[in-house]
Amino acid sequence: SRSGWAYWFVGAMTAVIAGVAFRWDRRWSAVLMLAVVVGIPAAHLVRLGHVELGPIADACPQAVAFFFAGWAVRESLDNAAASIATASADTGLARVLLASAEEARGVAAARIHELGYAVNDQLRRIASADVLSEAEQRECLALESRARDVLVAGPMLTPDLIEAVARCRADGIRVVLSA
Repeated sequence: SRSGWAYWFVGAMTAVIAGVAFRWDRRWSAVLMLAVVVGIPAAHLVRLGHVELGPIADACPQAVAFFFAGWAVRESLDNAAASIATASADTGLARVLLASAEEARGVAAARIHELGYAVNDQLRRIASADVLSEAEQRECLALESRARDVLVAGPMLTPDLIEAVARCRADGIRVVLSA
């Protein structure tokens, strides 16, 4: 076959096909590839009245190969980007779960500290050798209620709620918190 401007055109066109497949939508690259693969025989038919196989055998495999090369590179990059995005999302979720666990651990530690304070006062009262007076018995019952509140309803205890419950219990009203 003879080389001429058509070969340079097809060579440049295959680079464009690969670039379009790599950078933009693969459908446009397929249109360009089909334009070369179908366009050369169609041009031969129009101009020469028959199809010459030499230029087709030289140009068409090159156009198809460049299309699939650009398509494969694009597909690889898309898959890599999707994998990175998935891993990033999983890492973000793990960080949120870790932060939630640390916060829950801090809340639990604060509740245990508060429970220990309440129980320690109650145990000190009971451990004294003296008989408990009626006021001291009420205080022990209040400490017991406070310890139970921390165990059962710890997450919903706020300073205002603790104060309201203490006022009610001081007035002799029985308050039971549960969560």
